[in-house]
Amino acid sequence: YIHLTNQQTLNLTVEFVPLKEGEGIPSPQPVKALADWSVDTGAEPLTSSSLDGVVALKVDNPNAYAKGAKTYVDTANLDIKPIVQNGRTLVPVRFISENFGGTVSWDEASQTVGIKTKTKNISLQIGSDKMYIDGQEKILDVPAQTIGGRTLIPLRALVEALGKQVFWDDRGLILITDAPVTYDAAKIDKIIDLLDIRVQFDGKEMKFFDSEVYDYNVEIAKGAPIPTLSVISDKEAAVLQGNPATVTVGGKRYTFHFVENPFDGVSGTGTEGVAKTLSVTVKNAGTLPNYQTYIDIASATSSIEFSEEKYPENGSYDGIISEETTNRWSAQGSGNWICYDFGKVTKLHSVAIAGYLAISRNYKYDIEASSDGVHFTKICEAATEPGANRSVFKLGDIEARYVRVTGTYTSNSGAWLGISEIRFYDNAQMEADDQSAWNHYFYTNSIYAKAGEALQLEIAGKSKSGQAVPIAIADVTLTSENPEIATVSPDGVVTLVKAGSTNIVAETITVLGNRIRTSLPVTVE
Repeated sequence: YIHLTNQQTLNLTVEFVPLKEGEGIPSPQPVKALADWSVDTGAEPLTSSSLDGVVALKVDNPNAYAKGAKTYVDTANLDIKPIVQNGRTLVPVRFISENFGGTVSWDEASQTVGIKTKTKNISLQIGSDKMYIDGQEKILDVPAQTIGGRTLIPLRALVEALGKQVFWDDRGLILITDAPVTYDAAKIDKIIDLLDIRVQFDGKEMKFFDSEVYDYNVEIAKGAPIPTLSVISDKEAAVLQGNPATVTVGGKRYTFHFVENPFDGVSGTGTEGVAKTLSVTVKNAGTLPNYQTYIDIASATSSIEFSEEKYPENGSYDGIISEETTNRWSAQGSGNWICYDFGKVTKLHSVAIAGYLAISRNYKYDIEASSDGVHFTKICEAATEPGANRSVFKLGDIEARYVRVTGTYTSNSGAWLGISEIRFYDNAQMEADDQSAWNHYFYTNSIYAKAGEALQLEIAGKSKSGQAVPIAIADVTLTSENPEIATVSPDGVVTLVKAGSTNIVAETITVLGNRIRTSLPVTVE
């Protein structure tokens, strides 16, 4: 804020500079009267609307451009890039499909990639020269193959399957768009430079580098050494150090000024070093069973037309076979079903179903089984237990490849059927092992364990953006709202006394005098 005393007139100049992550604050500009302000009408930068909707790649280059920003074909593996093989350009399926709104799936057993868009279903198998678009076969010039864990197929086949357009430059530039595009030679050169040149500081990529901007302020922490600058391109490479650091690439001179963050360590609302809340986690919460502890599902189908856009709050229906319990399958009205394909005839001992909001809702389901996916036999009528977050239904050690769960009743007045988690087991031991830790899945960010156990808490501060801020546990006051259920020591050891529920409260006062308080739910079996 600005506080003035005995002041009747004021001329105030405020400079706003939009900064990207890692970009340092530039030197203040000379103050101009408002009448002297002007707008730069120079050439339109490539990072503006001139490349909206464009996915740009380059052969043998990990750099890419998509969704209005420079990125990588695979941020986890810079070896993934378009390649030329037998005279055909092969491109990564996932990067292109997802940047045009498609959903990519992978079936390990059959080595099959699936691509689903708003209008098309595409599938292809590794090593095969056949691709299927809505069931119609298309022959690929080069078989689909895996490189570095990513699937690559011929460029034109993928673009045509997605209904897109492609622009090709003989220097290896690939532009993929919804509609045909034309660029003059100068703009094509700029796009190639945008992809070609990479700048790193101590090995970390500079994400806001633009080949058309020649002077940069780069933020570093107070007292930090000047980093080593590396410039890599198809034309040349350079490694240098200094402040400023200047390098010439492709006849263009780039200068990098390293600027200490003036707000580093200064307390304030927007400062990363200031805690805004506390994070309380359990260090030794035990090992949860992973998704391999129940029968693997090859695929799932549903009676409802399901898409992330139509039911964005529901996640995906195959997402209810996972450790993630925030997803769910939902359908309005009885008679809707979800069907699971195990890939082969499998022994089925039992199934556990967690109805969505089952603590307050009751559900009924018909569970049917089939060996061919056409003829189904009802195995049982299943009703969730009132007040329980999950119910287990015995299937009688049957053998089947398909199981269909059809919703027949819900106590929800809106007639919505919902499943937040489902598990299949092939024997009683598998069921028991998984059920012993089932509650952990439904008590996220909480403690759920048995009486007599002792657990160690870890405390950390969190800034406004969620970054960790060191806080000593000695500076935090820990209390239990009900010590008869669980107690907590000053060093963060929680002892679970008897069955019931309570909260462990963590509280501290920051150097600014702000009181920060959070609580961790505790449920004792």
